[in-house]
Amino acid sequence: MGGGGDTGGDPAGVLVLAAQHGARVRRHRPGRQRRHRHHACPQRALPRCRALDLRLAETRATEASAWNRLLALWLLRADEVDAEQAAQCPPEIIPGIYCLRSRGNLDKLAAIGRPVIVPLRGESGTSWAVLLGVDVLRVRLGMGGDSFDIDRRQLERIWNGDFVALWKAQPWLDLPLRRGDRGPGMDWLHTQLLGSGQLAPLVGPAQYDDDVVAAVRRLQTAHGLQPDGILGLETLLALTGEGEDGPLLRRRL
Repeated sequence: MGGGGDTGGDPAGVLVLAAQHGARVRRHRPGRQRRHRHHACPQRALPRCRALDLRLAETRATEASAWNRLLALWLLRADEVDAEQAAQCPPEIIPGIYCLRSRGNLDKLAAIGRPVIVPLRGESGTSWAVLLGVDVLRVRLGMGGDSFDIDRRQLERIWNGDFVALWKAQPWLDLPLRRGDRGPGMDWLHTQLLGSGQLAPLVGPAQYDDDVVAAVRRLQTAHGLQPDGILGLETLLALTGEGEDGPLLRRRL
């Protein structure tokens, strides 16, 4: 068949065909995989970096241990949800308990305001910690049964931005909520936005109208999220992050 010859797995043939069609080609090196870059430690901070790497190597806290600590912070008993079940992180682990795997920086996590699980990639492998506090200079981590403070830069050297969050919200929310939606979920959302000063009092049934879209976008922007005006999991986490129901990040360390 004209113009559709099989290259037979020949890399040179693939490059020629791609060039003929004007495609940009990136050469693949066999066996090479993307890895998290372990940032070099500045010379002046070497003692602290070595001390942190030694702590990670000695503790080697597992993901299960981090989950046990986070579940305890939320006062969730093992007969309600255990670490193995929680680590699967479905959108709703059990009714009213939500979970999210995402990425961000420390400013984003500080804005969310809840403890989260973070993987730390030290010289000896990956350990798992619970982020307990953040201020302008330092962070507080919980590993195993211990808690300790380190500089923000030290954390950024061994953390790639991944995090796992757990929080409580109404169990009957049918996410995502978006423009035009009505019902119990919309009534609840309006109450939350009203309580935070994002919306004016409502006359009549709640509806996901232009005012709600604008309020949700303001909330998303304030928390470093994409301002699409839709209430999804990450926006729900941001919305409930300042509530009194559950543990909060420490702001002063």
